[in-house]
Amino acid sequence: MKRLLAFSIFGVSLSACTWGASISGTVTDSTGTTPLEGIDVTAYQDDGFWWSHVQSASTDSDGHYTIENLDGGTYRVGFWDVNKNYAEEYYDDAPDVDAATDIVLGASQDLTGVDAQLEPASSISGMVTGPDGSPLNGIGVQKYSWNGWIWNSSDGHTTRTEADGSYALKGLTGGTYRLKFQGMPHGYVSQFHGGSYDVNMAANIEVPDDSSIRGIDAMLAEGGHISGFVSGPAGSPPLDEYTVYAYRRKGAAWTEFGGWTWIGFGGAFDYTGLPPGTYRLWIQGPDADNSLLGEYYDDTNDFDQAQDLVLAPGATIGNVDVELALAGHITGALVDSGGNPVAEADIVAHQFLNGAWNIRTYTNADATGAFNLAGLAPGAYRVMFLPWSSALASQWFSNSATLASARDIVLGPAATVSNVNARIGAASHITGTVTGPGGIPIAMVEAQAVRLDAGEWRLVDTGVTDDSGVYNIGGLPAGTYRLLFWPHEGNYAPEYYNNALHVSNALDVVVSGTTTVSGIHVSLVAGARLSGTVTGLGGSTPLPGIDVRGHWFDGSQWTELWGATTDETGHYAFEGLPVGQIRLHFSDFYDTCVPEWYDNAPDESSAQAVVVASAGQVLTGYNASLAIASPPAPPSPEFLDIQWTDPASWTLKFLGELDVDYRLQRMRPVSNDWVDTGSIAIGSGPTNEIPLVDEAPRGLFRMRVVR
Repeated sequence: MKRLLAFSIFGVSLSACTWGASISGTVTDSTGTTPLEGIDVTAYQDDGFWWSHVQSASTDSDGHYTIENLDGGTYRVGFWDVNKNYAEEYYDDAPDVDAATDIVLGASQDLTGVDAQLEPASSISGMVTGPDGSPLNGIGVQKYSWNGWIWNSSDGHTTRTEADGSYALKGLTGGTYRLKFQGMPHGYVSQFHGGSYDVNMAANIEVPDDSSIRGIDAMLAEGGHISGFVSGPAGSPPLDEYTVYAYRRKGAAWTEFGGWTWIGFGGAFDYTGLPPGTYRLWIQGPDADNSLLGEYYDDTNDFDQAQDLVLAPGATIGNVDVELALAGHITGALVDSGGNPVAEADIVAHQFLNGAWNIRTYTNADATGAFNLAGLAPGAYRVMFLPWSSALASQWFSNSATLASARDIVLGPAATVSNVNARIGAASHITGTVTGPGGIPIAMVEAQAVRLDAGEWRLVDTGVTDDSGVYNIGGLPAGTYRLLFWPHEGNYAPEYYNNALHVSNALDVVVSGTTTVSGIHVSLVAGARLSGTVTGLGGSTPLPGIDVRGHWFDGSQWTELWGATTDETGHYAFEGLPVGQIRLHFSDFYDTCVPEWYDNAPDESSAQAVVVASAGQVLTGYNASLAIASPPAPPSPEFLDIQWTDPASWTLKFLGELDVDYRLQRMRPVSNDWVDTGSIAIGSGPTNEIPLVDEAPRGLFRMRVVR
């Protein structure tokens, strides 16, 4: 019996290996005649965030594959040559999964004919050396490509240099790329091809189909170090997990250079691979632990008061030691009018900073209604309670309906203020129906209740219309409200109750006691549509990824309404615009183009308004031609002197501009092109130096500006 039972289970196991649906096909070369063996074929499904791997298979000697054990649904399929001799492709002839064709699969369907013909791959290769010209082993080389929005590196195309410093990035399709050489983990300064630290200033590498681009070399400069020790208050053990963010000055501005998390180093950190410059540091404890306050070095929460750390080329700044102070806490508990715990609620702490109340942190109540607002710096706070149930009213501590009348909670250093409790009462409601032209109910309209509080209109609660156009805004304490109706679907213009285009002209809705105010109906009009195309100067080159913002005149001021982004053809479109005047602003996120207002205006005051004369109007042809931004080049370094210490060692002295990075280059005798050499030097105004040890110092040299 035992043998029979074991055999029966084994048989069930075998049959379970082939349940469900399948996708199959054949993979060949670009001619369609030669089958390709060993090609990885992967099925992806949309999980709500991205196309996620589901199942894979590999082609056999006939180029055939079958992906089994699939549920019914919509899939996309990708083809990947693990040897990188052929370019990656997605069905049907798409360069990435986002552009691939949907494959709809029945629950038990065996779908055939999902074939692919792969093109020969392109490659990029070169050498990576150190400042003395010696090869660097193990340096990561990361490919970036433009996805229509940003320069993106998430497609996994990476490689590392060999012992001789060489690398080859294979398996590429034709296109425009940028490369990053990741020297930081090895103590060298990371840089992009072209010498920049910023992908948006990097040089393009144009790669044709089925080609090999050689000679994309990099000479990495020796990086500097900032090291130190992080602990809690005096007498506390060192922190075993914390993050250090470095900010680097560039002219008059500060930019985040990067952040590293140290885990398991016993409090010690060594931030390596830094170019010379002036730095400020932010240090914080574990993200999940709010028991300690983060700080800027040294011992301040104000960036402007942080200490400058001036790092010379390849130098080390040590003893940057930090004791993080204990954070404050505000604790309490929530109950309803019957004394029962309110377990589902947000508790939000507002801190008074720079003349205004700003959200500092928030938390949730636990199953007993208790909460702990942690990670708080000393100061004055006001706390808001927001129950998740629309049957319970929001309130401020202590038993206040508004921020203006809320009670201050003054928190000292590392203090805990307890018993910040609240008894949450029943909520009032505002209900009604939202319809469109002809009285048709509109679903997915967000109804927002706002009230005047501390000098501004603050959102209190919202409701969303159902398929019948009915909304119910709950969670309201007694008071006077104004309602904004914001469509999320369809071409309808937003409005305030009743038929107002600005909150200042809206009608009041008075809610007294614990009640429901019903019959607050609105009828939305059709929105206007507006579209155009954005190109480079001359009007021939479409510009994708351009942000287009519509600003609407509400009768007293210009208010930003919507944003749209141009597609691959440079086209953009708005809908749901209200009647009135619209001004358009064109810009791109990385400031590579000169922003402008319609029509070719430098600022909003001189912009030409687009007039929406009637509901539902269609406006086309509102185009823009943007110039490529050319930031002023820092002045060239001024040569002062060369000092020799021996035939192979010399130092170049120059004058440079403050916080501008300079790099020495020399002419390669065979290829007659300029390559980086030596160290990075940062201009400080007075005399700057670049030392160099070179067995063959004779030759042509120049200096360039690192952007």
